[in-house]
Amino acid sequence: MERVLILSTEKYLVSNNVYNNFVAVHKSLNLLEPAPQDWNGNTVDDALEYLEIKDKGIRIKTPIDEIIIYKNHVEHLINDNDPHRKRHLNRAIRTMQEPNIIVKSGVYNYYIKLFVDNDNVKPHLQVVKVKSDGSFYVTNHKLNKKQADRIILEGQVLYDLSSLSDT
Repeated sequence: MERVLILSTEKYLVSNNVYNNFVAVHKSLNLLEPAPQDWNGNTVDDALEYLEIKDKGIRIKTPIDEIIIYKNHVEHLINDNDPHRKRHLNRAIRTMQEPNIIVKSGVYNYYIKLFVDNDNVKPHLQVVKVKSDGSFYVTNHKLNKKQADRIILEGQVLYDLSSLSDT
């Protein structure tokens, strides 16, 4: 049985709140993932060792492409002044591996993953923005709902987990 991807954002346009509809559709299909355990390292060197990043980087397979994380990317992921970003390193990796949706908007691909923390029905929104040259930017906090609405409405959906169907 082959899985076919049918891309359409119509199901999110039921009302003016695209983000809430997005969450509701993915929740109803049981596509929310429990949040991975927080990473407890402290330094860039800790992250390099944890991720097993060598000179050639590590390759992360995504539903649409492959992202290579190099040592210099880790410096951004593990910003010493941002303990929240450090804790959510595992969320950033899972978001790239198995996003709920990937949307191209401008020069970035937005990888959006919905997580559930400790039975909390409010999903955590993780966004990884990837440029066509492979460089990326990670946000480890919730996006404003209006920002999520804008990304989904104005961007080009490249992948939507809720649109996979069995044939």
